[in-house]
Amino acid sequence: MPQPAQAQAKPSKTTAPTKPTGAGGLTGTSGIRLKNPAGAAGLTQKWQTFKAPGLELSLPENYRGGSPNTTGLQTLIKGIRSLGSDYEKIASMVEQNPETFLLIAVDPKPDVSGGITNVVVSAVKVPETVTVDAYLDAAMKSLPTPMRTIERKTVQVGQKPAGRLVTEVSVPSSTQADGLRQLIYVIKEGTMLWTVAYSTRSGDYQQRLAMFEQSIASFTVQSDQTPGSGSAVPKQPASTPGSTLPGSKPAQPSKPKPASTAPAQEAKPNTSEPASDRTGDRKQP
Repeated sequence: MPQPAQAQAKPSKTTAPTKPTGAGGLTGTSGIRLKNPAGAAGLTQKWQTFKAPGLELSLPENYRGGSPNTTGLQTLIKGIRSLGSDYEKIASMVEQNPETFLLIAVDPKPDVSGGITNVVVSAVKVPETVTVDAYLDAAMKSLPTPMRTIERKTVQVGQKPAGRLVTEVSVPSSTQADGLRQLIYVIKEGTMLWTVAYSTRSGDYQQRLAMFEQSIASFTVQSDQTPGSGSAVPKQPASTPGSTLPGSKPAQPSKPKPASTAPAQEAKPNTSEPASDRTGDRKQP
């Protein structure tokens, strides 16, 4: 398990490992530095900015990923696959449903059980009257049975109203019961609802939480480039690349369903299980 770099650590003199073939296309657009939040002294200092239609999001410099729109779909898929067999299910999900994801980025080193930490960003256009709270209500009602809600809060991301939801699902393994935890932010900007979902193994959640919170603080919307008629808007927000629970099949995007109290174009939130892509699940379809 990679440990967070210490704030006072001196730069290593060792040669950086060679990237897998194809991974060169999975980088952010610029190296930047972000001020560490209080209590996050152990965070990695060097960060990069990922860009997708209408948004920017910063993540640690080791993360790999991109947008089907800006990176190029085939480059993105090839780059994810080049990270190793643990990433095959994520690559396949993006390949099958490219319109669902505005941005996807992964930690290039899976944990000891093969679990993959990832972040997925999506957006959906909703009527002006749809609030973040109403959207979260719908999302919670749509949670699959194995998944439970750990936390729900009303917060702000920058100056924008947002909801924060933490969910967890148990994943039985060959050695012990394990789980996957997901930190989801739903951000309202005009008639757009942006979903930013961070997923990791439950045992790693507290260790990674400060990084997730620092990342979401960097979330920026470019109003002049907001997805709309000129660029692709996902049919519905994607919290993860899909379910990889034992015996499960990759989640397919469902068609938006009209709500009884809202116009037909209101999308139903996607609440599929977090992607673990564990080694034991590789043979699943």
